[in-house]
Amino acid sequence: MSIFGMEFKSNFGKMLAWLIVLAILTGLSMAFYQFMIDPGTKSIFDDFLARLSPTSQAIFGLNRDIDYTDLPQYIAFIFQALVFLVAMLAMQMTGNSLAKEQENGNIEYIYSNPVGRDQIYWNKFFANLLLFIVFIVLYAAITFGFACLLQPNTIRKADLLIEILKIFLSVFVIGLVYLGLGMLLSSLMSKAQGAEAISVLLVLLSGIAIALVKIFVGGGLASFFILEGFNPPQVLLGSMEPISLIIGGVIFLLSLLFGYLVYNAKELKY
Repeated sequence: MSIFGMEFKSNFGKMLAWLIVLAILTGLSMAFYQFMIDPGTKSIFDDFLARLSPTSQAIFGLNRDIDYTDLPQYIAFIFQALVFLVAMLAMQMTGNSLAKEQENGNIEYIYSNPVGRDQIYWNKFFANLLLFIVFIVLYAAITFGFACLLQPNTIRKADLLIEILKIFLSVFVIGLVYLGLGMLLSSLMSKAQGAEAISVLLVLLSGIAIALVKIFVGGGLASFFILEGFNPPQVLLGSMEPISLIIGGVIFLLSLLFGYLVYNAKELKY
């Protein structure tokens, strides 16, 4: 089997497991939409929102521009939290891609074939990229299915689909950045388990950093982070920060480049 096929097959089960968990969380979160469109519940929520300081609202992603009774905007609101889990998945997929071969002892078998390190590196990256695209397509389809069950009569299915595709454009772009970071991390590591743990930690630290910046500096600087400036509500409402997309793109490309250079210069133990 080719390196591409081996890598795709290796992470396919992980992708399905994450998809099931995220689908359950998404379904449960979207079920609360029925309470949000109830006038009594909406009044209580609006009162709670009014009592929070602007900083607290920003930290918890409670954007005053979001209409929580609008289904697509409500979906975008819950996805600004779920996208952190998607980022963890993306970084874990590539974070262990190179390291696991050394840990499992498969690197000797791989090098017994006529392949170079550049082929190993890029085959593994593109296998995980394809797997992530499959994940995004399936996750978007599941979310659209849930949305159709909750769909108000005022929204056409075609319009609903377009809005969900906008949300998943944000999810895909954010995940892409963490796919690149995962390749860099994997090139530095020799233990897959350590790489997965660090992947989760780095995404969590990203969220903590965003919260701290909002508290001590303000939301303007926080929008430089791809997780904040290009999050689902921002994309859906058309208020995303181009600087976050530029910085995210630079991080993605540099991560792939330095990961490639590090892996090519690495002394592999097998």
